[in-house]
Amino acid sequence: MNLLPTGEQLKGFELKAEPEYYQGDDLFFLINGGADIYLEYGFKDVISASFANETGQNFKAEIYQMLNDSATYGIFSFNSGNKAVTYNIGDACIIQNDFLIFIKGNYYTVLTTNSNKEEEQLNLVEFAEVMSDKIETFGILPNLVAEHKDITLNPIYFLGNLALSNKYLFDHSDIFQFSDALLIDKDNFKTFIFNYHSPEVCAEAFIQVKNKLQSSSRYTDFMDDKDSFMLTDKKGNTLLFTQTEQSIKVDIEATRTD
Repeated sequence: MNLLPTGEQLKGFELKAEPEYYQGDDLFFLINGGADIYLEYGFKDVISASFANETGQNFKAEIYQMLNDSATYGIFSFNSGNKAVTYNIGDACIIQNDFLIFIKGNYYTVLTTNSNKEEEQLNLVEFAEVMSDKIETFGILPNLVAEHKDITLNPIYFLGNLALSNKYLFDHSDIFQFSDALLIDKDNFKTFIFNYHSPEVCAEAFIQVKNKLQSSSRYTDFMDDKDSFMLTDKKGNTLLFTQTEQSIKVDIEATRTD
């Protein structure tokens, strides 16, 4: 699918050079730090192209093809952080002064402009709309996200331990070994939900997590119950781990600083 817009569609903006194309591990040549997160989620390929018009205005477009809708939503949620997410372009988007990110289907698209001059600032929305129209499919939310969409509008979705550890480092090893996971972050509370393929796998993971953290020097004040346990991390945050039929829920109450 040819997703790069033409000069006619972009009202006078033309390619500055031949687009660059990367597959698999070659992504490290495009992204200096962070490529491993894309690979963990499920990266397939990316095309990167720079555009400019006769007055010197310019912008860059990077179109990432992920392996599926879940991978696309995951990397979008991971990179969104606390930025406001809207739904007027593609499946979801983030709009800032100098960049715009949107997802649609299994495509993750980033538009950036490096001009700080007010007269040269570009309305990236127009270009994003053109590029979104060239993608004919729409994405489907991961089941775990859809199940909790009434709780939060902007959860972070995980498919591996590397992305998880960037948001909270439970341990240096992959102790949860989850199928997928979710982070709901509100005020001084964080809730992680780790999902598993079966109750048996979930029960084994819960025991492994409990044994590992109980013996870790990173935590104190361990308290155990039948289907839950509690401990405190080195920052004084209280962590409550609860096992349900097919998931592990971790509620973290952050220490108040006021």
